[in-house]
Amino acid sequence: MLVNCSDSRIAVKVRCSDNNVYRVNPVYTFVEAGQCSSLVVTRLPGPPKMDKLVLHYVPCSEKDHQIKEIFKPGLAPEVLKLPLACCNPEDVPSVRGSLPTVHNITPPST
Repeated sequence: MLVNCSDSRIAVKVRCSDNNVYRVNPVYTFVEAGQCSSLVVTRLPGPPKMDKLVLHYVPCSEKDHQIKEIFKPGLAPEVLKLPLACCNPEDVPSVRGSLPTVHNITPPST
């Protein structure tokens, strides 16, 4: 989920360090001031490794409609880098096993 907490409309471009393994939708989007937009990141099968998702964003006006034009070379957008960590399927049971167990306790009858 992309959240625009600013008072300005923003244009966003999403990049990934490995496009062979990750799919991002949408790659380009506008997010209105004070609004949210969905972002779907899908990882395809592949060996576990560290990657990163890079969000480029820039304030824009209501008149801007050609989002790719906004990100032409020469513009210096703000950048947010997010690490993407992947684990082996064998690691999943150990993660599940570390969750606390919930016990149903019956109160004593009076």
